[in-house]
Amino acid sequence: MRHKKLVFGIAAIILLALAIRTVAVLYVQGDLQLSRSLSELAFDKLDLNANPGVGVVVAFESEDFIIFYGDFGLFGYDLKNREITFGIDFVKAFGRKGSVQGEYGTGVSVSRDGKKIVFCDIDPDNPDAPVEDFFVDVPTLTYKRKPGRLEPMKREDRYSRENVTGYINPGYKIGTMRYIRGDEEWVLFEGYPSSTP
Repeated sequence: MRHKKLVFGIAAIILLALAIRTVAVLYVQGDLQLSRSLSELAFDKLDLNANPGVGVVVAFESEDFIIFYGDFGLFGYDLKNREITFGIDFVKAFGRKGSVQGEYGTGVSVSRDGKKIVFCDIDPDNPDAPVEDFFVDVPTLTYKRKPGRLEPMKREDRYSRENVTGYINPGYKIGTMRYIRGDEEWVLFEGYPSSTP
């Protein structure tokens, strides 16, 4: 009887160790990571008087919502309520500014319905550096990070930028950027908290 309890105890410890190891491996791979609040990547301060950089890209557009990004960050904008719904600071995400032109860049894919975003930093000078993809769930304003550059969103699942009918006029200051579609116009950062007086 004592021998059976000992064997059973050892088997239970081995199974528990294997289960813990499996969970740890899946967590490191990103499969079991808990979603985190997108507010962790939000701007502490955004200088609305700063130049928006080389360009600003509309990554998604619907009747009442757009997703756009520039060197400084990635944003969602509610056209009906005329307000930014989320902002992602690329410096918090990658440790440096993003980029929309050239070899270096910020890769951004948005699902056809605008509910999922995947973005990553691309650095051709450092191809062996560890990279992470960021998976954003727009309805819940949460994200997960996953190590390694994968093919995160199939081409047929992505929103095609060829469908964009509006455009962003970046102007000379982030605070005066406008989204224009047809005869309508939105000042994107109107009412957005600024780090400058």
